[in-house]
Amino acid sequence: MNSLCVKPVANLDIPNRAESLCCSKSNVLFPFAGVNSRSARVLFLLVVPGHLVFLYTITLLQGGHMAVTLTFVLFYLTAALLQVGILLYVADLIVRLMWRKGLDPDNFSIPYLTALGDLLGTGFLALCFRLVILVAGADVKPGN
Repeated sequence: MNSLCVKPVANLDIPNRAESLCCSKSNVLFPFAGVNSRSARVLFLLVVPGHLVFLYTITLLQGGHMAVTLTFVLFYLTAALLQVGILLYVADLIVRLMWRKGLDPDNFSIPYLTALGDLLGTGFLALCFRLVILVAGADVKPGN
């Protein structure tokens, strides 16, 4: 999302053209809006196949302490989509803010985004486990 902003910028001098491209209203996930929306949509669409491959690998390796049921997969994919949507939106906002402040977003935004991703991922995964236990009740079978 940063690459379009970098092209016309030299020595962190933001020309008017770059400012209008990088610091406009944030509409990352909405179709037909903003210069970064196509990249965001592609990243968003890769979430489900990527996580399904991850869940399949975990099942093949017989890892985990809970069986991978349809209920868990649905909650897990919902949480993953929500996490990536939030991260894409926040990434767009942080990159714009960094450019306005004259900071290089590659150096300053990545630590915040990875920390937020870890926090959201851990929280949403714990919520998934809790929701599966609440929905399935005593029917939850441990994995290994």
